[in-house]
Amino acid sequence: MRKRKGIYQALDAAGNVISDERWQMALPDAPGASNAIWQIEAEVTRIPPFPYPRIESLAAQLVGARPGPDGSLECGPIAWQTFSIHTRDGAMEAGVGFEIDQAGQGCARFCWRRHKQHWQRQYVWRTDCEIGYNSALFRTAAVWRGRLRPGESQLITMIDTDAVTFEPQVTQQIWSHRGFETLDTPFGRLSLAHYEFSLVGTVMRGRLWCDQDGVVYDYAAADGSRFRLAAINAQ
Repeated sequence: MRKRKGIYQALDAAGNVISDERWQMALPDAPGASNAIWQIEAEVTRIPPFPYPRIESLAAQLVGARPGPDGSLECGPIAWQTFSIHTRDGAMEAGVGFEIDQAGQGCARFCWRRHKQHWQRQYVWRTDCEIGYNSALFRTAAVWRGRLRPGESQLITMIDTDAVTFEPQVTQQIWSHRGFETLDTPFGRLSLAHYEFSLVGTVMRGRLWCDQDGVVYDYAAADGSRFRLAAINAQ
């Protein structure tokens, strides 16, 4: 598997740095491999003025049929398999389990804990559903799964895990691939895919730019917050 590693900084709408995220992802590199696996891991340090300063770890795994013959994202369906978060102090944790109910319907069971209180909530899970969290890595996962071509759009149901409470919240979003742009970045002049996403029923829009692996270089959310890539390993 190919490894990508880097550091994200998150900024709130006022421009304050509120987190430092050291991450790595593993991507399948064998074009003919069956049951290809995509993995995401990160350690996030959240600092004031973030409402709940803490250190947390997150991990996710997705599986698919196989990457395309050129190793690109043009591949078979990619499905969520696992997702978990826990804080270093043990005060909070969350996770998602995927299963088939008695009626044969796919479902996702979100569980979360704060201290000694536990909750769970179940959602119908379809191929147009996505998991969201306060990390650019989850935008990468949406890019992997959406496989949009330039000019294409997709309506998705985003089940967002709230960064403060870990409680899931559902929104409808429209994602659009706006094509490729050549941009000057801190890592040189790069051709990056430009995506735009909007909340259904509002004028709020966000944008991101990512490379061919789905690594997000810049992400401007609809509320004015932002993720920026501060460091990345050489390929």
